[in-house]
Formats: sequence, structure tokens, C-alpha cells
Amino acid sequence: MRPGRALAAIGLDALARGILVPVMSLLALEKGLTLAQLAAGLALYSAAAFLLEVPSGILADLLGRKRVFLLAQCSYGFALALFWAARGAPALYGALVLYGIAKALASGSMDALYIDSCLAQHTAGGLPRAAMRLNLWGTAGYAVGSLLGGGLNWAGQTLAG
Repeated sequence: MRPGRALAAIGLDALARGILVPVMSLLALEKGLTLAQLAAGLALYSAAAFLLEVPSGILADLLGRKRVFLLAQCSYGFALALFWAARGAPALYGALVLYGIAKALASGSMDALYIDSCLAQHTAGGLPRAAMRLNLWGTAGYAVGSLLGGGLNWAGQTLAG
């Protein structure tokens, strides 16, 4: 895969996940979480994603990028189904942790694919610039997705109310 296509896939994945963050937060509050519990749940999500980021890249090396990315997408689906069905803080925490695991699996496999494609076209000296682009596209995707998710949520509440 060309580096540009890999970056586009990373940005699109981040955009899609970013759309869900504001919506999931409001749904968790609607399901009965307090603000403190929501903060704890988001901390668990972040911790799971952070702790499994490097192991997910290693897993992508061992099992293959596509397989790990497919596992990530299945995990996302299961996490969202669990989140939708969850009642109470423990179940919601479990869904958020699984969502963090899925995020780590997706980013670990996509990041490894992007770095591999950059190395195939360039030398290792270009890796700092490639890493900067990787972070930029991922961050931009999450930012735009979160803004879209917040806007969609606002529009839905405005139309419903």
C-alpha cells in the first residue's frame, strides 16, 4: 500500500471513531453514569488504548496487518453492541475498555502498515517525518470526527426537542 493511502485510511478510521466519542459520552450519562463515573470510564478506555498500543503493533507483525485490523473492527462492533446493551457502570466500563482495546488494535496495525509502506519507498531517515504525518492525520481525524459527532448530537437534540 502506498503511504498516502495508508494515511487516508488512518484519518478515515480516526474520523469514524471521533464521531462516536461525544455521542458515547452522552449515551453513558443517559444510561445513568455520573460525570465522575464517565471520567473514570474514559480513563479506563484511554488506559487500555495506551497500554496495548505497542503490543498491538507487535501482534500486527506476528499475525499480519489485515488480520489485526479485522480483529479491531470486530472488537469495535462488539464493544458498541455491549455499550448499547449495558446497564450500569460495570458493564459500561467493560464496553469502554473493549473500545480502547479495539482502538489500540486498529491503530497498531494501521501505523505498522504505514511505517512499512514508508520504508518500502524511502530510507529510514524519513521516519521522523512519516511519524509526524501519522500523528497529524490521526489527530486531525479525531478532531474533525469529534466536531461532527458533537454537531450531529446537537442537531438530533434540537430536532427532538
